[in-house]
Amino acid sequence: KVLVTGGSGYIALHCILELLKKGYSVRASVRNDDKKKLIEKALSPHININDQLEYCNLDLLKNSGWDEAVNSCTYVLHTASPFPFSQPKNEDDLILPARNGTLNVLKAASKSKIKRVVVTSSTAAAVCGNQNSKINETHWSNIKNPSITAYMKSKTIAEQTAWDFIKQDKSPLELSVINPGLVLGPILGDNLAGTSTQIIKKMIIFL
Repeated sequence: KVLVTGGSGYIALHCILELLKKGYSVRASVRNDDKKKLIEKALSPHININDQLEYCNLDLLKNSGWDEAVNSCTYVLHTASPFPFSQPKNEDDLILPARNGTLNVLKAASKSKIKRVVVTSSTAAAVCGNQNSKINETHWSNIKNPSITAYMKSKTIAEQTAWDFIKQDKSPLELSVINPGLVLGPILGDNLAGTSTQIIKKMIIFL
């Protein structure tokens, strides 16, 4: 069984679909029950869900519910993190849920002896605010650079928090981090509100 956080998100829906196709059971986290209907509407044209998919309610800013969410799971795909189309007035609106959600899921995963957590980070955590011509896993975005946005800070701080936790954790928990750039491709379902979708819509209108 795999816990996928942020289950109604653009990336998460594709992850859930591939997991179900490969025979995994999936527990998808949602913020409210309306998201469950969105997930099922998006997936039902592509696969017979049956009893392979279940749900749990999680809030990135709340410490409760995480232990129950990871219970009986073997793996976690942590995709939940705010990705707004425009920057907020208060950068903590992005930084706190990104950081706290990552820490919450890792704490629960360690306690429940999850085998591996895969965190969706971003190139925004590595390439921003500095002049490095070659980027590898040792590089971080410079969050002190005044050109850094709240989103870039949130992804950098969240991933740094994840690796700091793993260094201090005494469990055998494995951590993998994916750092994509702009993720493009077909959407599942008819929800056009996601930021990735909005970017493509803006491109089409501009062209």
